[in-house]
Amino acid sequence: MTNIRFLFLMLFLMVVLIQAHFVQADGQLYNDTLLLAEQGDGEAQFSLGLMYDTGNQVERNPKQAIHWFKKAARAGIAGACLYLGMKYAFGAGIKQNKNKALHWYRQAALQGWPQAAFLLGTLYLESPAADPVKGCAWLAIAQERGYPGAGQVRQLKCSILGEQTTAAIKNLQTRLNRKISLPAH
Repeated sequence: MTNIRFLFLMLFLMVVLIQAHFVQADGQLYNDTLLLAEQGDGEAQFSLGLMYDTGNQVERNPKQAIHWFKKAARAGIAGACLYLGMKYAFGAGIKQNKNKALHWYRQAALQGWPQAAFLLGTLYLESPAADPVKGCAWLAIAQERGYPGAGQVRQLKCSILGEQTTAAIKNLQTRLNRKISLPAH
């Protein structure tokens, strides 16, 4: 019986030590990311924004998430541009602003992110300052790049437009495709 107690005690201590190691490692990840972010590393700034947005590694803090997303977006990080666009579009943790959402979606879409192209296209079609030519052109780009559902939304929203508008959409789509860079992997 003593051997079994000793065995359980040893297992318990191993589990505690392993958990303590992971807690320390998690804290170290946050500290390392914060250090890089404060030094201007855009990817680290985006990662820190995600940590604060989700509550991973730190206590959830939407204001801090927005702060770091803005820094990363200004550094040209496409994922941060997309996230910041979504925050502005839906008013999540920040005052809703469709114009800023359009701006940040466009920044991510120009870096080749099909989800951003899709969200940009749908926002252009439904915003108060609707622009069906831009909306349908961005939806076409999202569809070309394989974004799920982009073709169906495009068919539904853009098929009713006239021949002249359709030509303008194709022209804009061609011009935009020349500006879009391939996403970094």
